[in-house]
Amino acid sequence: MKITLTSLLFTFFLCSFQTLFASNNLTEAEAVQRVRVKFVSPSGNIRPLLLGFTPDDAASDGVDYGYDAKTMDNYPNDLNWIIEDERYVIQGVGRYETSKFYPFVLFLAETGDVTIALTALENFDSEIPVYLYDAVYDDYTQINDSPFKRFVQPGTYHNRFFLAFSPKDVVLSNDKKWFEDSIKISDTNDELKIEFKNINSLDKLTIYSVDGKMIFSSANRSTADIRFASSNIKNIPLLLEVYADGRRYNKLLLIPK
Repeated sequence: MKITLTSLLFTFFLCSFQTLFASNNLTEAEAVQRVRVKFVSPSGNIRPLLLGFTPDDAASDGVDYGYDAKTMDNYPNDLNWIIEDERYVIQGVGRYETSKFYPFVLFLAETGDVTIALTALENFDSEIPVYLYDAVYDDYTQINDSPFKRFVQPGTYHNRFFLAFSPKDVVLSNDKKWFEDSIKISDTNDELKIEFKNINSLDKLTIYSVDGKMIFSSANRSTADIRFASSNIKNIPLLLEVYADGRRYNKLLLIPK
């Protein structure tokens, strides 16, 4: 019997789901709210992905053993969740909140249309809106009834595409108030300055262009101000990613000339 790639992907996905979301308490397992999406590459290959909300906050936005499943293969055209710089096909997180968003990493070896579609919602009291955010165009596409489709050039795209649940908050942050209170960004004389307040531990700060190129990165440092030249990053969309005090925050930046 011929076993197709799609069948293998589906089997792996199903087995991973059954293992990672198993529970000794059936009611607890059934309470997990699931968002299933699929990525279709320009050549028609399909990657299913799963996001699971735990109403009791049993999982977090970081890596959680028993709730997250890493990508086990390396396809030239693929879409994965990205958690702490690692690729995942299943991501378990805390309770459902409309302010939350979840980044993808896209690997594309060929030019063409990429499609991201919602395939199922499970265990929600009523249907929730689900959006695909594209940071390059700064637009949201609701994918409940029709998929997101966009022509994309080959490349690796970190922090360009996000799964979101509200189109209103264009500041990409899991806690907008925290961001505004704790991080101040200014640009003077072609020098970008990032100041930190109310942060105990700064684990990592990275700035990407929306096509995935790393502009700046600093890890395991004090919370002293960060300064670097900004003359070559004016008027282009950038994504600031911060890991601080055990949590992750993201913000879309545009530094005017």
